[in-house]
Amino acid sequence: MARDRTRRTRRLLVAGSFTLLLGLLLAEGGLRLYFRLAPPPADSRYLPDPEAGYRLRPGPFWEDGRSPDDIVNSFGFRDREPLIPKPDGLYRIVGIGDSFVLGAVPLERNFLRVAEAEAAERFADDSLQVEISMMGLGGYGPENEVGVLRSAALRLSPDLVVLCFYVGNDVTGVLLRGEVLGGELYFTRSSNPLHDLLRRSRLFVLLERTATNFWRLRNLEKERGRPGREEPADPYRPTMYYRLILKKRLPVYESPPSERIERLWRRTESALAEFDRVCASAGVPWILLAIPAEEQVDPRVRARVLESLSVDPAGYDFDAPQRRLRAFADARGIDLIDLLPVFRAATVDPRLYIPNDTHWNEEGNALAGRILADAIIERIRSRPARTTASSGR
Repeated sequence: MARDRTRRTRRLLVAGSFTLLLGLLLAEGGLRLYFRLAPPPADSRYLPDPEAGYRLRPGPFWEDGRSPDDIVNSFGFRDREPLIPKPDGLYRIVGIGDSFVLGAVPLERNFLRVAEAEAAERFADDSLQVEISMMGLGGYGPENEVGVLRSAALRLSPDLVVLCFYVGNDVTGVLLRGEVLGGELYFTRSSNPLHDLLRRSRLFVLLERTATNFWRLRNLEKERGRPGREEPADPYRPTMYYRLILKKRLPVYESPPSERIERLWRRTESALAEFDRVCASAGVPWILLAIPAEEQVDPRVRARVLESLSVDPAGYDFDAPQRRLRAFADARGIDLIDLLPVFRAATVDPRLYIPNDTHWNEEGNALAGRILADAIIERIRSRPARTTASSGR
């Protein structure tokens, strides 16, 4: 009798496993068919792009219409509509990057807008107009940005391109792939081999996103605590979600770097080299702007995060990414603006980053904009005489 029960149990387990596997396969196939055949909703925020991977749907940036000037232009980026062909007497710059370019502050406070305003004011008496077009989206990395350069930026006939490289995740996230499925943006690749394999499944990325959103909302409520609590909030206390972000990107500072990080750096440098080749072929100069992460800049944030993660700081070198970028840029003759020293010197008060957010606040954007404006002004001043003459045609 016991042997018969064991056999029946085994048969039930096999049948149940087979049914579950078949159900998962049918769900995966159905999702893939749906994403392939169903047209994206007319109000979907994202559109697929064969070169850059994805872009925004043109229209108002804010659905509630808070700012009618805050739009997504025909190129799919949060910016005004550029004039094509480029008007005479206009020195046009294109800023390419990730969510720092997209902006976590009002558009007019974005560092590229600050740089544009300062440079334009400097040359107002020289009949030279200065314009910076913004092409950036959250989740973009160096490989996406090469696609943006090819498919969009060069169409504007730029006089200069600024590639905004975020040290925080442009290396550790270089293998991420943003893909538009059913009008929604999903990340379908990962630098972790097992995670990368799982993300090949459309069912997994859908469930992962649902679970992540639920987890974020739940922990946001926990971090807020009970209403009316009397103890003051600690502005340097990392939230659970912020600690998770930092945990994922800490490996870029490992000393010495692991083989995995070395592979990611080589992939990143290959994309930067391709960016350089495309610019050279088009005859367009470019600047590599290295954006530091808050844990590099602010020792108070770094100490609290490392403590919360129970990490020994002796195993990390928080200057290493900029040194590597400097070596790469020097070897290829690329102009590099390293913001890390200036940001460290300025980090006392006010704070330069939005707490638990990774992005600059308005003060951080203003500082970066002034530094970039100085570099742009110097570059315009040093143009050959024939270029200066042609700008006033």
